[in-house]
Amino acid sequence: MGWLNKLLGVRPKGEFEIIYSKSGTWNISYGREGKTYNEYCHFDILYNDAIKKYKLEHRGHKPESHSLYPELFKYMRMLNEGLAYHKGG
Repeated sequence: MGWLNKLLGVRPKGEFEIIYSKSGTWNISYGREGKTYNEYCHFDILYNDAIKKYKLEHRGHKPESHSLYPELFKYMRMLNEGLAYHKGG
């Protein structure tokens, strides 16, 4: 099947690799006693060298409502537009 892809000019899509990762914390109160516990959300900026694109993945407790989300989304967008760069290491 690889020869057919080569003949048709189909390039592999490549894989996304994590280049930046950050976590956010939520302090959640419950009960009348004011007990609290922590919930976390995680953000990863990934890069695909084959298609030269970045993407933002998130998971955990309400990641789109956390204050880190707009900051990291803006940074990912700037990377894709060529307005910023990420120094690997």
